[in-house]
Amino acid sequence: MCIAILNPSDVILEKETLENCWENNGDGAGLLWIDNGSLKTYKAMVSFDKLYNKYLEIRKSKHTKQSQVVIHFRISTHGKVNRTNCHPFIVNEELGFVHNGIISKVERNLEYSDTYMFNELFLKALPKDFYTIQVIVTGK
Repeated sequence: MCIAILNPSDVILEKETLENCWENNGDGAGLLWIDNGSLKTYKAMVSFDKLYNKYLEIRKSKHTKQSQVVIHFRISTHGKVNRTNCHPFIVNEELGFVHNGIISKVERNLEYSDTYMFNELFLKALPKDFYTIQVIVTGK
């Protein structure tokens, strides 16, 4: 399974911990954080050192060190192993996400992952504030 980490703003994860994640989930990794009120992503496919250096830059920057960082290490199950299918995904300017597992109700596609397709076909089609609408969140 993929590895998804919510890294609190006051914690800098050890290099060996993240490197272990990278080595065990080798189909790309990505970061999601807030910089001056804007969602940002960074995706790495071949270099752990570049990913880790970006992570440290985020953690140490006066503009971003107060942000939580979402970190995702992918093991592919559907779609190609490339930057497009690497998490995190941006839904809109206020929301991004990562996913761990398989979304079985999404149309299969040889090019794109199930998570990419779920974002493109479903999440992006919802109202911008869908996660605040009770019937969508709870089904009631």
